[in-house]
Amino acid sequence: MQTPEQFEQELKQRYQHDKALHPLPAHIRDTVLRHAAAKQARHFAFNWRNLQLALACAALSVLGYLMVSSPAQQTPLYYQVTVLHDEGFNETQQHSVSEQKPQHAKADRYQQYLASNQHSEALHHQVGLLRRQQQQWSITVCNDLFLTITPQLMDKLDIPGQVHMRLEQPQWVEFIRNRQGQLVAIQPATEALICPHS
Repeated sequence: MQTPEQFEQELKQRYQHDKALHPLPAHIRDTVLRHAAAKQARHFAFNWRNLQLALACAALSVLGYLMVSSPAQQTPLYYQVTVLHDEGFNETQQHSVSEQKPQHAKADRYQQYLASNQHSEALHHQVGLLRRQQQQWSITVCNDLFLTITPQLMDKLDIPGQVHMRLEQPQWVEFIRNRQGQLVAIQPATEALICPHS
């Protein structure tokens, strides 16, 4: 009786003997080799595309992580209203934005002032004359109120396009302030304000 190793050795010998007796025709051998080479080339191209895609995804993931983990250091801007006393007007207010947080004592006093003078409405609408001055904007409400607005704050306000087109000349506008007295919008007025003193 044969061992498995002897049987395998005998089988290899018979295979080699039959292979030598019946060689593969040249045209079939060439076709099989061409087909194998083409398949190998497609497999390589497919792997190269997958590698490029994987590298691009990894790069985008790293870039996204870096953008999220290190946001641009932007200093917050604080809305500031300063109440001044001017002889020509009952009240003068200077509206601006600043990187410095307002001092609590001044802010509290102004909030108390607003609470005593505010209507129960959430937003307060007034009509005034908007003018462009050298370094700032101003809104005049007869002799009652004079507001100055810094250009930085003016850029942040909700202002319709028709106001922007005529900003170089004085025009009547409706300005809207919230409960804290901060300007939230400026829009064209439907009619001019008639001042009793003029």
